[in-house]
Amino acid sequence: MRGMIGHAMAMGMLLGQAISPAHADSVTAVAFRPDGRVVATAGWDNVVRVWMVEDGRLLRTHEGHTEHVTSLAYSADSNVLVSGGADGQIILWDGSDNRRIARIRAGTSYVSGVAFGRGEFYAAGYDNKVKSWPYPLRDGQPKTVISMDSDAYGMALSSQGTVAGFGPVFDSNQTGIKWTETVLRSSISPVHINVDATEGAFSPDGRYLAVAMMNSSVMIFDKQGGSTTIETPRPEDVSYVIKPEPMLVIGNYQGQILGYSPDGKELRDRWLCGGSLTTVHGHPTQPLLAYGTDKGEAGILNLLTGDANLLQR
Repeated sequence: MRGMIGHAMAMGMLLGQAISPAHADSVTAVAFRPDGRVVATAGWDNVVRVWMVEDGRLLRTHEGHTEHVTSLAYSADSNVLVSGGADGQIILWDGSDNRRIARIRAGTSYVSGVAFGRGEFYAAGYDNKVKSWPYPLRDGQPKTVISMDSDAYGMALSSQGTVAGFGPVFDSNQTGIKWTETVLRSSISPVHINVDATEGAFSPDGRYLAVAMMNSSVMIFDKQGGSTTIETPRPEDVSYVIKPEPMLVIGNYQGQILGYSPDGKELRDRWLCGGSLTTVHGHPTQPLLAYGTDKGEAGILNLLTGDANLLQR
């Protein structure tokens, strides 16, 4: 373990200057573009903002959701950004300018998660489903990929095409985690747990699925068999990074960022980032982690040095 690393404040704060955080209210989602050059953030202020990773410069602000934005994802070619909202909308944005490509009513009052796959994008919602739409868009209804036992609180997609949905558990007959292989078009046995599952992420090789649970734990499931449980106060989000070494990263409500081995069995590092963390996302190629807090702050943490660059409007 490299030890506890303090949160590095933005230069304006060090000089006593007033700063405008990334969002006017809690940050709900962060997502690096696959080419690694920009990062998108979203929040309870109903907007999506896009920033340069290198210098933290604000590039553009996307407005279109009428309620808070819940989730973000980029297409693999970096050309499209998809956002999901508490208004039941999915909006597709051009990945390089301010143009809105399409607005879609998702058939639910609340979109809880989005992801981009191979020739299609996905959304989880409070209609108990994870659904997919083709991209480029075509006429017709979306396809139901997973039917949850209750609201779909979130979803995850692996690079190999495995889709997972997360949700609440109200009785012993329900399951909070379901997953399916979209490429092979085959279902995997549901994971029967007795606690609500909220957020999740697959490891880059698709072997492990890490899931944040409402009982202050994170469960890591190995597709080759077995699972590991990590106890941590109110885990809000999970992600994987590949540098400085492959790690599972957990952000919790106490402002801690915890780095574990991909299987969750070994604690490797720890950072303290001030404020209650709400969302995290690992950079595709560099030792960087984007994060958001309940105070509207978003930043990029260097996992090697512990320095954090706060994104400012």
